[in-house]
Amino acid sequence: MLYWFSQLINNIIADKNTCDYIKLNKKIFNENKIKKKSIILVEFHNWHPLHIAFSIVTNFLSKKFSSKIVAYPGYLNISQKLKLDFKSKIKWHLGNFFELKNFGVYKSFGVDKIMYPIISKQLNEKGTKKAIYFFKKINKKNKILDIKVQNILIGDLIYDTYLKKFKKKTINIKDPNFFSFFKDSIILFYYWLEYFKKNNVNGVVISHAVYTLAIPARIAMNYNIKVFIANHSTIYNLTKKNRLSFNEFKYFKKKYSKLTTSVKNLGIKISKKRIKERFSGKVGVDMWYSKASSFDNAISKKRVLNNNNKLKVLIATHCLFDSPHVSGKFFFPDFFEWLEYLGKISNKYEYEWYLKSHPYFIKESYKKIREKIKKYPNIKIINPKTSHHQLLKEGIDIVLTCMGTIGFEYALFGKTVVNASINNPHFEYKFNVNPKNIEEYKKILSILPKYKRININKKEVYEYYFMMHIYHPKNWIFKNIENVEKKCGSYHAMYSSKIYKCFKDEYSFKNFNRINLIFENFYNSKNFKLEFNNMYDNFFRYVENTKLN
Repeated sequence: MLYWFSQLINNIIADKNTCDYIKLNKKIFNENKIKKKSIILVEFHNWHPLHIAFSIVTNFLSKKFSSKIVAYPGYLNISQKLKLDFKSKIKWHLGNFFELKNFGVYKSFGVDKIMYPIISKQLNEKGTKKAIYFFKKINKKNKILDIKVQNILIGDLIYDTYLKKFKKKTINIKDPNFFSFFKDSIILFYYWLEYFKKNNVNGVVISHAVYTLAIPARIAMNYNIKVFIANHSTIYNLTKKNRLSFNEFKYFKKKYSKLTTSVKNLGIKISKKRIKERFSGKVGVDMWYSKASSFDNAISKKRVLNNNNKLKVLIATHCLFDSPHVSGKFFFPDFFEWLEYLGKISNKYEYEWYLKSHPYFIKESYKKIREKIKKYPNIKIINPKTSHHQLLKEGIDIVLTCMGTIGFEYALFGKTVVNASINNPHFEYKFNVNPKNIEEYKKILSILPKYKRININKKEVYEYYFMMHIYHPKNWIFKNIENVEKKCGSYHAMYSSKIYKCFKDEYSFKNFNRINLIFENFYNSKNFKLEFNNMYDNFFRYVENTKLN
């Protein structure tokens, strides 16, 4: 009776796509009723496309290790406080009890329990004591990045989460709000440390390798427990050696060298086509999240750059609070400190300084950048909507970035790009200037005119693009992810229940077996990221489905 009542409520408050998806899941995963003490942990959230990926990965691991699946909220200390207020507690218990909306989705693919961490008095005291201990030793903000508890690095997670949660440009260690957040982060760490000690966890499935979302994953990796990031387009296998996603660029050269000549030639051909589309002003070419192009073909008749012979330097900014340490540490504690340093040297070196944000920017970040640059009158702010085609035509000489895509883009136009990180995706290649440390970086900036012309091998740029955007498949769940995006209406619309319908429409026993085989092969390969040689469909099948001009 209770089951039918919960179904009735769900049908009223949930949309048809969600209800249909829940029914399909119950059909697919009906046989997987594991009643064991060991556990597969999976992050609980409302990102619809990840639910599909999570259902596949968690059920594979559940069968592999004969473990039950337990979900938990990963957003604690980000969008939700550690302790639920009365209203949130009621919502949580009602949703969980009646299996409403996302609770129903998770239960439909075999999740045994959706738990909410309870912070005991002892854990609170232990975490608070440890936080005070650390805080006495933190005299500079960059020290936060090196914080380890039980020899597990979590400082970078705390740093980036604080910036994101409070939309801060940087960290003020004297801010009482920061200490409160820092303390709660340490308490949360101890909760999960105790959980792993008390429970037999065989796998963890998460959405991000950054922010405090990744605390359970960091602990799991320390115990050599399987950790996967899974979404609708790819999968990562995180380990002690590779604890951050998106760092596949460290293996580009090695993997490219092992490819056959025919695959390389096809890859370069596809890369040239995609880059041509990108430079034509087409929005979203291998940047699905973007709603605007930096290479719009609308060029103003009015000059943006001064018409003189001075060295013209462009600072290409990053979002101040969007996980600056996503690929690891760089030469500055955060993007704001990088801008602060460039602002100071703009008063020292008589170059012409310009600053431009991407046209698809976060307003709060852009506002803080503008406020900062007002202190440095030698830096001219360029309208974010200005096309790079115009800046290139007017004579930008050198670009400064930490790790931006502008590194390969400007290289194809023969322009020098200097990165402020060894953990940038172009580091293995010579088409950018890649200093190895901050001392070398500062020296390069002091003699920038000498770097106005560097030898750039464009073939190397195309190789990079192929490895970055084409080598790793995006169609492990859906036959064509670009078609799914079109059916949903946009990249962002894929994060709605519309993607459930796309999955349901493509579902067949044969296709579902194909998806499971892809993950099984990836699991057995022990690779860091899903590759074509793990795929049921190989690279040449992909090429056959790609229109080449």
